Formats: sequence, structure tokens, C-alpha cells
Amino acid sequence: MILTDIPEDKPGRLTFLHGNSGQQDHHIDKMWVEKLYKQYESIDQIKKLKQDITGVVGGSNATLMWVVFNELKKYEAQWLAQAREQERMKLVDATPTPFVLIIDEINRGNVANIFGELITLLEDDKRAGRAEAVTVQLPYSKKPFTVPDNLYVLGTMNTADRSVEALDTALRRRFSFTEMLPNPKLLPADIEGVNLQEMLTAINARLEQLLDHDHCIGHALLMRVTTLDGLREAFRRNILPLLQEYFFGDWGKIGLVIGNAFIYSVSKKQNATGYKLMSFDKYNTGELNEKSVYKLTDVLKLEAKAFQDIYA
Repeated sequence: MILTDIPEDKPGRLTFLHGNSGQQDHHIDKMWVEKLYKQYESIDQIKKLKQDITGVVGGSNATLMWVVFNELKKYEAQWLAQAREQERMKLVDATPTPFVLIIDEINRGNVANIFGELITLLEDDKRAGRAEAVTVQLPYSKKPFTVPDNLYVLGTMNTADRSVEALDTALRRRFSFTEMLPNPKLLPADIEGVNLQEMLTAINARLEQLLDHDHCIGHALLMRVTTLDGLREAFRRNILPLLQEYFFGDWGKIGLVIGNAFIYSVSKKQNATGYKLMSFDKYNTGELNEKSVYKLTDVLKLEAKAFQDIYA
């Protein structure tokens, strides 16, 4: 027996398809259905058709009641599924669009002067809508202000900066710190014969040994390099000045990092200018005149081998 139709012009009657006798209308009392709903939560709980249904509802057509109860339960499951999906979509639609505020070099500013009492509002439990939400009055506009829950604040800093050591405690407590180390794999493995990945790895391994890993060179300085000329320019404008700053004129350590091809020494004997040190008090100018002077090689004239030797 299958439920086939719910005639709108025949209240209380439903149309069923019988296996042998075709379609027939039957009267269905709402009270019968209510009794089944009170007794059973699922159609699977009905084990013995005639005994279980007639014991609750009475009458003689247990098959008819089983079909009605089964169809209602299927409809109920579909309705609940749709209702849950609608609620889920409402939650999705109600979720505010996330906004990201990026503060570059956040450690270089005075946190107390920049945020003031607003630093408290950055905490998760002080955001708008939270249990301990806090609202303050802005000093100039006198308007109430709170930080929404969908605002993400990202602060960037270079850990090699000495200003990081004196970082405000209030800032440390309200931010979680994520270290972003150089990633040589983001660089090309072959630029006219030079493997930028191995080159940067070799340079940073030596810097970490001579200084620390906070002074490693970031991959960003080489991200735009696509030719050997571009690599030469990146060394001239970025990497060599950075190494000079790291070692404060200690040319020997710069040589330990990138090799002899980038640095050469000029003794006073070889100096074409001929200007020697003048005599002064008790200084021995003889030895000082022989002291070597170091200079950077014109990196724009270097061949690919000079860069290959860094990691070879």
C-alpha cells in the first residue's frame, strides 16, 4: 500500500494505491496519528504490525496506519533537515566579514601613546559581543568605542632590531608571536646557472654561526630576481650593505660569509694615490702605512661562478 495523494477537496481523507484493487480514498483521524506519535519515536520501533498499531490506535486496518505514520516520519525528517540547513545558512550569513589591520614595525612605536587604554579592548574576552565586553569613550569625539570580534590585528617586526628587547609588556601579553624564518624554497633553483635556494641557505647558515638566526637574510630580498643581472643588483643594493651593517666593517667576517670574490685588499704600497700617513706624536706610522685596506668588488662585473662558489 502506497500513499499517492492528499485531496484538498476531501478533508480528512487520503488516497492510497492498493496492490490488488487500485487507488482508494480512506478516512484518517488525526487522533489516530497523535496516539502513534505519543507511543513511538521511530517507525523502526514497530516490530509486529497488527499487534503494535492496533494495540495503540485500535481498529482493524493496521497496514493503513503504518503507511500514514511512515510517510509522516519521512516528511518530518526532511522538514527537520531543511530547518537545520536554514539555521546553518542563517549563521553563515550572520557571520561578519573578517577585517585585518596590519601594523608594520609595531615594535618601533610607543604602545602606550599609540593605543592608550584601547590596548585592553584587543583582548578576546573584551571584544564586542563577548561576556566581558568593554566599551570606552574616545577622548576627542566622546563617542563610545569597542573592538568588534571580526577584527584581526597583525603586527610585524624584525627580531634583529634592538628595540624588540624593550618591547612593551602589555603588547607581549596581548599578541601571540609567530616566527617567520627565511624560506629558500620560494626562490628559483636555477637563475642562469646559480641556485638561489642553495645560495641563500649557505649564507644564512654562516650568519647563524657568526651571529644568530635573527640576523638571517630573508628570501624577500631575492624574490624578484629572474636574471643574473638582477642577482648582481640585489647584492649591490640589498645584501652587501646588510652584511656591512651586520659586521660593522669587519671585512674578514663578510669574507667568511660570501667568499673572496666579493672583497679585495689594497695595501698602501699598491695604493696609486701615494698619500701616506702624516707623523704625529709617538705613533709608529711605518706599520700603519702597511695596513691593508679592504674594498668591495664591483659586484656588477662578477660572473656566475662567484655566486656559485658561495654554496659550492
